[in-house]
Amino acid sequence: MKHLAVKLGFCAIPSDAQKIIRADIYSIDLPTSYFVFCSYYDFRKSSITTQILYEMAARGIAVVLGVKQLPKDYEFICQAFFPSDFNLIRY
Repeated sequence: MKHLAVKLGFCAIPSDAQKIIRADIYSIDLPTSYFVFCSYYDFRKSSITTQILYEMAARGIAVVLGVKQLPKDYEFICQAFFPSDFNLIRY
């Protein structure tokens, strides 16, 4: 996720990215956020939070979530990255 934050232009180097990535979605103030980086999110845990994230992404706000499994309901609006994809990133 750190390399993805660099690729998207939110930070210059991966060590800076650790400062903007949160471990829990509830440690982020969603109504005032300009972007969301969360290392783990469970879509089944809270449908209200999922709806808020969906609306943020629809408005063009970057929403980057680490998930174990992406529900089929959200596959059409998501772009999945896997750890092997980051070998192709050049700085």
